[in-house]
Amino acid sequence: MRKTALFIATALLTAALTACSSNGGTGGNTTTNAEQQTATASATTTEDKAQSASQASTAEGGIDVDKGLMNVEITIPAESAEYYGFTFESQEEADAYAKEQGFKSATLGDDGSVTIVMSKSQHEKTMEGLSKTIDEALQEMIGSEDYPNITAVEHNDNYTSFTVTTKSEELGFNESFSVLSFYIYGGMYNSFNGTPADNIHVDFINEASGEVIDTFDSENMGDGSTD
Repeated sequence: MRKTALFIATALLTAALTACSSNGGTGGNTTTNAEQQTATASATTTEDKAQSASQASTAEGGIDVDKGLMNVEITIPAESAEYYGFTFESQEEADAYAKEQGFKSATLGDDGSVTIVMSKSQHEKTMEGLSKTIDEALQEMIGSEDYPNITAVEHNDNYTSFTVTTKSEELGFNESFSVLSFYIYGGMYNSFNGTPADNIHVDFINEASGEVIDTFDSENMGDGSTD
């Protein structure tokens, strides 16, 4: 079954945080926490998924990253916290999560926001883990059951521009829908890196002709425009 873009985004972030934990955390019930996070990643319609993804994974998501001399403080607003699966019902749950991941602290705000404090080295490992899992997810798309015509996916260093090579002369539904995943990957990476992206650009290129057959920009999401 095809994974939804929201499920993929949550799974990627979970994988990145788990990788960080395994390199300096205290262990614990990581699988249970991952299951709790992925279980919250749902939406009732494709329209809902698209709107949620656009808000949570771009500059509009409001994730604040404060890079200090020794620590990095990440504040995730309530809407984005729910999207990414940080649905703590009490400070005790947040404390247990921080201990499990090896972070310095996790604080549940009165407004539902979540503030995570980690060392700079932990943040670097988290971003490395996120980059690795995004790259793996992109490779899995190539020639897959959902995207049999995609032959290559390339991106720039900060995941704000993607070039997708396809055998298709005209994009089908699955290939067109795949842009949502690219928006999420780029938006999520930059949000948690403290460099929120205003736009994620995607070009689809026909393998035989080398010509661009379609272009998408996340800043145009919702207005029906593809250029």
